[in-house]
Amino acid sequence: MLQNAKALVTSKTFLLAVAQAVLAVIVIFSSAFPDAGWLLLAKSVVDVILRVYTSQPISGIVNTN
Repeated sequence: MLQNAKALVTSKTFLLAVAQAVLAVIVIFSSAFPDAGWLLLAKSVVDVILRVYTSQPISGIVNTN
């Protein structure tokens, strides 16, 4: 495991996925386009899964090595 690993709930990626999920639920139940909400909710689930299984940090936007 990584030495400087942080808790999932402190991850910005995770927090963004949670915010997306909350927005998705609002869209599902209060708009004329619930399918868009379901897609957003599915994306949030995928984001959380990817975050959980990410074990290697990035070294930058573009690798210059």
